[in-house]
Amino acid sequence: MDLTIIIPTRNRNARVLECVHALEHNEADILVIDDASDDPVGFSPAFARVIRHDRRRGRSAAINTGLKAALHDPVLILDDDIYAAPDMVVRLLEEFYNRNKPSVALAPRVVWDPDVPLTLTMRWMETVHKFPSPMLLSKSFIIENGGYDENFTRRLEDTELQLRLQGRGLELQVRTEPEVLPPADISKLKRSKGADIQVWGSSQLIHLLLKNDLVDELRLKIFPLTLGKGKKIFDKGPIPAAFTLTDSAVTSTGVILANYKRSGKVKTGNIGA
Repeated sequence: MDLTIIIPTRNRNARVLECVHALEHNEADILVIDDASDDPVGFSPAFARVIRHDRRRGRSAAINTGLKAALHDPVLILDDDIYAAPDMVVRLLEEFYNRNKPSVALAPRVVWDPDVPLTLTMRWMETVHKFPSPMLLSKSFIIENGGYDENFTRRLEDTELQLRLQGRGLELQVRTEPEVLPPADISKLKRSKGADIQVWGSSQLIHLLLKNDLVDELRLKIFPLTLGKGKKIFDKGPIPAAFTLTDSAVTSTGVILANYKRSGKVKTGNIGA
């Protein structure tokens, strides 16, 4: 995929790990800019390139570093707390090429994680799209017009850049529909070439995948405690399916790590027969 994804980060190693894992199946050039985190960010070169600042320089400088190091002209600038839907990158890039204008920028719809209980303020933010959205646009167009202004902070750098680029002809298109694939398209995506598609967390997406027999492997962590209530992984009508244990381990605190692979239909019979 001829696209560089730029992810600025600082001291959010766990979040940037999930962010990258949600993107790796796209086989894009993923570039993480570590703005001098206390614990340096590390990735296998197979997943992402990492450039580390030797001192804290701010988000704008991190993005500018990414722009200079990007391998491709289309770039997707993405914060480290964004967990991309499986089809988000493909759809944005396809639309970008269809428009065939270097001054076009595309921003997907961003919503809260469905597993997060929403407050009234959070619902308002989602309704009026008050999120720092990812943005896909031409690297050349940004650099030719001065890049990010490193004097701006607290997300004002995004506003300043957009206003400046709009004065130079930028056409910003914000998508209003959710970036979610229907089951048939997820199945098609699975059959395509590329890295494995992984889902970390989101119970609603897991329910959709289980219901449509789109899960090939389960990696479960079973903790020795009961909460009494909470979200269920096997809920809302998953089809009967057999899995085979492929690997397991028990930690010193009693957590069971178990990997299961799909192994056909459920075989029924009589106990003791």
